Amino acid sequence: MRLVRLFGLVVSVAAVLVLVATLDVREAIAVLGNADMLLLLAVLPVVAAQVVVRALRWRLLLPRRPDGSRPRLSAATTALLIGYVGNATLPARLGEPIRAMVVARTEQLPAGGALGSVVLERVVDTAALATVGLCAAVAVGAPGWIVNLGVVVALAGLGFLAVLSTTGLDPF
Repeated sequence: MRLVRLFGLVVSVAAVLVLVATLDVREAIAVLGNADMLLLLAVLPVVAAQVVVRALRWRLLLPRRPDGSRPRLSAATTALLIGYVGNATLPARLGEPIRAMVVARTEQLPAGGALGSVVLERVVDTAALATVGLCAAVAVGAPGWIVNLGVVVALAGLGFLAVLSTTGLDPF
């Protein structure tokens, strides 16, 4: 456990050092100085609502706790936010498996089930985005290859979800 915490501390320090080394402070101050603070403040409740809705959705996909109850919303939200930080600071979207491991540990869930819920969530996201992208491509008259690619990705995602829904596994 201490080794994991030490590793986390080393990664955090390294991420801060990389940020400091690559951040142009003057440019950042200039950008913030030109920003409309009222709009930035108006976005905060939207971002907070998005996090809660995603945590609620993920909570439905997570396996149940040993006592049969659903994982706590607070635990799912915390793990989701930790995953966001991991995705922002680590390569290859490593925040995704990190959030699965965090919620598995805090809620006594099987690690495989927690990780599977993240994969399932990504499949749902991909299918939904591909469907929306397909509709947008058709609406704007995109080139045929883009529409065809949208059809393939949307159908593959929806097909995968259909297969998962017929396996007899009950995520709910």
